[in-house]
Amino acid sequence: KEEEPSRPRLQEEVWNQVVDVYVPRMAVDEAAPVRASANAAVAFLPPQHPGFPSCLDLVWKTARPGDNKESAIRAASLKTLGMLARTAPFSGDMQFLIRAADALELCSRDTYVAVRIKASFSLANMCEHSKLCKAIGSSEYEKHHAGLRLMRLSEFALRAIADNDKVRVYGIRALGYLASSPGYFQMIQNASSKAAAEQLCSRIEVELCRIIAPNVHSVKVRWNACHSARLLLSVSSNQESAAQTTITTSDPSTPPPIFSSRLIQALQSAAAQAENFKVRIQATKALREPTSRVVFGAKSQFIKLWRVMLSLVSGDIDLSDPSQYKYKDNLKKEQQLCLLYLCSLIAEDDFLPSEPSQEPDPEPQVPPMQAEDVGRLLENVNQISYSGFALEESKEVVGRFLGILTSPTLQSLLADSPTKVSLQRDLEKLEGSINLLLKNAQEDDPRFLGDKS
Repeated sequence: KEEEPSRPRLQEEVWNQVVDVYVPRMAVDEAAPVRASANAAVAFLPPQHPGFPSCLDLVWKTARPGDNKESAIRAASLKTLGMLARTAPFSGDMQFLIRAADALELCSRDTYVAVRIKASFSLANMCEHSKLCKAIGSSEYEKHHAGLRLMRLSEFALRAIADNDKVRVYGIRALGYLASSPGYFQMIQNASSKAAAEQLCSRIEVELCRIIAPNVHSVKVRWNACHSARLLLSVSSNQESAAQTTITTSDPSTPPPIFSSRLIQALQSAAAQAENFKVRIQATKALREPTSRVVFGAKSQFIKLWRVMLSLVSGDIDLSDPSQYKYKDNLKKEQQLCLLYLCSLIAEDDFLPSEPSQEPDPEPQVPPMQAEDVGRLLENVNQISYSGFALEESKEVVGRFLGILTSPTLQSLLADSPTKVSLQRDLEKLEGSINLLLKNAQEDDPRFLGDKS
C-alpha cells in the first residue's frame, strides 16, 4: 500500500525513458532492423506524451519511397500509420488520415512485396476503423476534392487486388469500405463525370465477381470478397439515400442500384458451390443484405435464386472435407435464414408468367412459381419452426403465402392446382403451430430458447 502512490510516477519515468531516449537512439542505429523496430514501436506509444510528436516525425520521414535497403523500415512505418489510424485521437483526425493515405498510395507501387502488403494492410485498417470514408467530404475544403481522393484510393485498392494474394486480401477489404462510403458515386461523379463513375463502379463489381465465383483464390481472399460484396449490396439497396448511392434515371421511384445482379449471381454461385463452408456462409449472409427486390435484378433471376436456396435447404450438405464439419450447422442455419428472407420479398407477380422479352438474344425463360414450389417450402418451414429456430421469420413467411394464395389475382390461376386446397389448409395449420411455439418460447420453455432468433 505504501508503494501505490509511486506507481504512476514510475510509469511516467518508464515512458520518458522509452520516448525520449530509447526510440530516438534506435532510430539512428546502424542496423536497419533496429531502426525498423523503432518505427514499429511508435504505434504503441502514448499519444499524449510530450515527446510523441517527435517520434511520429520519424515515421513520416521514412513512410515514403526510397532506397531499397530501407524497405524494412518503410514497411514498419506504413504499418504504424495503419495502426494509429484505427485508434483515438488519429481515427477522427482528417488531416492525419489524408496525409497517411497519400503516404500509403505513394508506397503502393514499391518493388518489394513486403512494403506493398503493409501499404494495403494500412489502407484497409484506415477505411474500416477510422472516419476517413464517412467524413472525407464533410469539410468545406475537402468536399470539393473528396471525389478525386476516393478515385485515387479506389485505384490503389484495385491495383492491390491484381497483386500478390497477401496484398489482394487487404485491397479487397479496403475497396469494400471505400465503395460503400456515403455518397461514393455522387462524389466521384461530381469530381469527374457520370460515365467515369459508372465505369469505376463497373470495374469494382467485375473484380469482386471474378474473385467470388470460381474456386481459384484462397479462402481468406474469397471470404473478404464476399464481405465486401455484402457492404456494396447494403448501399445499393438503401433507397432512402438514392440520390447519393444510385444512378439517377427517369423513374425516381425505382432507381437502379450501382451494384446488383452481377454480384448476386456470383454470390449465388459461391453460396451453392464453394468448397469451403466459411466462404459459403459469408456469401449466403451477403444474399440477405439487400432490402429491396430491385437489387436482385429481373423477376426470373430472383425466382432462380429462390429455387437454388430452397434446394440447398432441402438437401443434405456434402461433407467431402471432414475439416468443414464444425461449420456445417452454421451453414445450414444461414441457408434457412436466407430462404426465409427471400420469401419475405416474394410478390403475387412471381406466380404470373413473364411477358416475352423484346431483346434480340433473350435469356431462357424461368417458369413462374407454382403451388408445388410452395408445397416444398412448406415442408422446410415446418422443420425450421419445429426446431424452435427463426420462429418470427417463419410466421411472417407463412402469413405472406396465405395472403398470396388467397388473393383474387391468383384464385383463377391456382384453381386447377390439386395441391392448392391442401396447401392452404396446411399453411393455416402450420401458422397455428408456430403461434403455439412462440407462446411456449415467451413462457421460457427451455425447449425453445436455445436457437430462438
